[in-house]
Amino acid sequence: MAKAWKEHSTDEKNAVFEALAKIYEENGHPAGLKPPSQTSEYVNILMAKQKQDAVRPLAISGEFGPDQKEFADKLSTALKGALANVSDA
Repeated sequence: MAKAWKEHSTDEKNAVFEALAKIYEENGHPAGLKPPSQTSEYVNILMAKQKQDAVRPLAISGEFGPDQKEFADKLSTALKGALANVSDA
């Protein structure tokens, strides 16, 4: 069952990164595909002495021209497969 990125254990995250690295390598590290990133966004609940949660989803972005649609679709499918267990990717 898919769960949020922050809920994954270190071993689970490493397995996802290994799967992503394999996709990048098999496709020749495409120039239009950026590396995975984790952004940090703090949810400020505006209450003193309250914990502020950091939301750190995993994100992958890229840009490909119209002539690379088939390649981009292939990458998208592979990446979605590797991230199937991450609900907020």
